[in-house]
Amino acid sequence: MARIYKMMHRMILGALFGVPMFGLSVFGQGEALASAFDRSQEQCFARAYSKSHLAKNRDQQVTHIRFVHRPSSYDGTHFSLSEGPDGGPPAQRALMDVRFRDGRHMRQDLLCSEQDGMTFCGVECDGGTFDYRFKKNGAMLIDFRARGPIRMQSACDAGSEGRSFWFGDQKEDQLFRLDVADFSACSDLR
Repeated sequence: MARIYKMMHRMILGALFGVPMFGLSVFGQGEALASAFDRSQEQCFARAYSKSHLAKNRDQQVTHIRFVHRPSSYDGTHFSLSEGPDGGPPAQRALMDVRFRDGRHMRQDLLCSEQDGMTFCGVECDGGTFDYRFKKNGAMLIDFRARGPIRMQSACDAGSEGRSFWFGDQKEDQLFRLDVADFSACSDLR
């Protein structure tokens, strides 16, 4: 857990104050990483698992997962579409929406960044981080295996602790491929 907190702290410092973050990518050296997000438009990635997929993967708890990136949500205070840490891309705001077999439905605001060849998203206030990358067809891979879980439905206030839930800590719910979706599939995510 301490490693997760340290990585998140570095990410936030890097995004807010230009402090560099060092580390190795969990993805292959020869594999080119696509740009994190298209900063000129809103993007939606989604996956709804079929009944047959869930029947074959009985330990998987996620039934639906969506990820939205909205450049229009930048307020100019901490984040902008100009430069980020060390002259690189700025941190990007995003939102993850997940539904589970037991009926839970959770959402979490995220900050996503690209630094030192790594692409990752995290939850503020020590809520954990995860890696992501894009496939050639534009699909997004979300990977919790190297960095560990994130806290869902978390906020930086003390009252959110009882409502939050760690996501990505179970082996069957650590790697997700989300397809590019029409933005109408994410229009309800604010």
